[in-house]
Parts: sequence; structure tokens; C-alpha cells
Amino acid sequence: MAGGSWEAGVDKIRAGIYTNFVQQAINQVSSGARGVVAIVLTAFEGLAQPDTVYEFSAVNGMAEVRTTLGVTGGRPIELAFAGGASRVVVYTAPNTMGTPDVSKAYNALSTRRFNAFCFSGPVGDSVLTEAVAWQRANRESVGRHFFGVYGGSSVDDQTPSIGNTRSNLVKDLYSINLIVGGSVGGHSFSSAEYAPYIAGLVVGTPINEGITYATVSLNEVNVRLTPAQIETAIQAGSLVLTDNEDGTIVVERGITTNVGSVTAGSNKIRKTRTNMTILNDVTSTANANWIGKVNNNADGQASVISGIKGYLNELANANVIHAEPLEVFLDPNFRSEGDKMYIAIRYIEVDSAEEIYLTIHAGA
Repeated sequence: MAGGSWEAGVDKIRAGIYTNFVQQAINQVSSGARGVVAIVLTAFEGLAQPDTVYEFSAVNGMAEVRTTLGVTGGRPIELAFAGGASRVVVYTAPNTMGTPDVSKAYNALSTRRFNAFCFSGPVGDSVLTEAVAWQRANRESVGRHFFGVYGGSSVDDQTPSIGNTRSNLVKDLYSINLIVGGSVGGHSFSSAEYAPYIAGLVVGTPINEGITYATVSLNEVNVRLTPAQIETAIQAGSLVLTDNEDGTIVVERGITTNVGSVTAGSNKIRKTRTNMTILNDVTSTANANWIGKVNNNADGQASVISGIKGYLNELANANVIHAEPLEVFLDPNFRSEGDKMYIAIRYIEVDSAEEIYLTIHAGA
């Protein structure tokens, strides 16, 4: 089935569901699936062949992963599982003269479904730029939505401004840029090498929760940022890991690189995932049950509206979106006739409390 964005007056050739979410001041539309991380693996051993897609499930453990990819090659997959991914899709990309050959990776991964995408280690700016372009093309032309989780080398991590510059390079609705790495279990990870864990954390966190202050698996970070550096990084759209008071390492704030929007909170990962989930679930339901199966008359339109409204009510009950306003109706700006049905959806995402302000009145 086809999908993606649409423009008034421009008909589509392929049958499919075409969604236009009108952004209000408090809405930021994004999309993606749940539970699956895709990794472009640039170093591998074992039985793995280059330019090949492998899939692994968390329930099967790491034995198959290590047999297929080797201990080193399996480490990014282990990180993704540790973060919370239920399944990992791997593309083995040859690393030619220090630059992974990803020319075939995107075509291969475009046939798979996943929530978040990352590399297994540092890559050059040109590769990052190409990855974000592929990310956008999937969203805008194909209707496939996923996060891109990026990072840098251990050398880059020592200079926060380099990481913040990278955040601007990969700036996008769906891009997450980690600028701090660390160590655990005798292994040191740059921010790029730890990106699979963050990708797993994002997809493994329930959609009615955020990842702000989520504890990660590191014992220590590879760079401790000052309060001023943390604030600068957040303003740049960078994902930062910091030491918590109890000695754990936590995500300072769960944000994407989509800074600069007039919409408050437009770069919150939680809000982005809410919209991702709604779009993907409605699309998959439409493909399975509505496209080519319901009549485009009053009864058929009412059944589609009722189905979407019922689904959204369930999300409201789960504190994913607010119960009010919650509306699903025929879009009055377009005529739903022939083979074209225009549905408008309006809702507000529930956000996590990340700033608590106390006013204390002590004494008489």
C-alpha cells in the first residue's frame, strides 16, 4: 500500500491512505513504528556476509547474534536489546577506506519495518546527511516513519560544540543526536557506538511515558558537561547523558534535533512517538480493513470515523492523548466522493511533567 503526504488538487496514482494532520499550536506531527531498531553494521565477523539483512529477536537471546556477527559485531545488537528493543534488523555494510558503503543499505532496509535507525559507530558528515535525506524521503514520499539516532566519535564527544554542530547537521522532526558516550562492563562506547542503546530505549519505552531522566546502562560518561554546557546542548537539540544524584547515568532530556519551531515542545520524543503511533496504527488498519473494502458513502465514512475515534479513545484512556479535545470528522475543506475520503483528526498529546516548580511557605 502507498502512503505519505498529500497536496490538495494533486491526485495520487497508487491506492492507499494519505494523511494530512493540520498542525495547531500545541501539535507536532511525527510518525514511526514500535519496538524494532534497524542498524547499519560496519564491523562484523562470524558467519555474516556483506550486504545482507539479518533479523534477531530479543526473546532468542544473544547466542544466534554472536554466531552470526561475532562478539564485536553483536555488541550493537546487544545494546539495542538492553535499551528495550524487541527486535533488531541488521544490514551488514562493508566499510571501505573508513567510510561505510551504505549505497545498498537503504534499498534493503526500505523493505523492512522498524521504529528507529542508527549506525553501529561513527560515520562522516556526508553519510549522516544522506541518512537524514533518506529518512525524510521515506516520510514524505512513501509514508514510512522512523527515528534516526546519531552520534559521534569518542574524540568528538570531548568537545560538546562538535556534537551540537552535528545536531544542526541532522536537524529533522525524527532525528535524535547523542553527544555523550561512556563505559560499562569494561567496554567504552562513543556516542555513536552507544546510539543503538538509545534507539532501543526510545522504541522500548511505553508511549505514555517519556525518556527524560530514564536510567541508562552506563557506569560512567566519557565527558561530564557543566550546567552551562548542558543548557547549550539542549537548546541545540542534542541528547545529553548526565550523572544523577544517586550515581546512575540518566537522559537529561528526551528531545529530537527539531529545535526552533514555534510549537512549544515540538522536539519532545514522547509527543513525537504519540503521533508516530497514531499514524502508523491508523494506516495499517486502513490498509487491512478499509482501503477497497468500505463504500465511500455516509455509512462507509461513518464506519471509518467510528473506528478511528474508538482507537483514539483507547489512547486517551491510557493517558497517551487528552480526552478533550478529541475529534474525528469528515474534513469540510474537501469533498469526500468517488474514491477519495478525507478524514480530519484533532487531539492533544499528553506530555510528561519535566519541570516541577515549588512555592514553599515556611514559618508563621
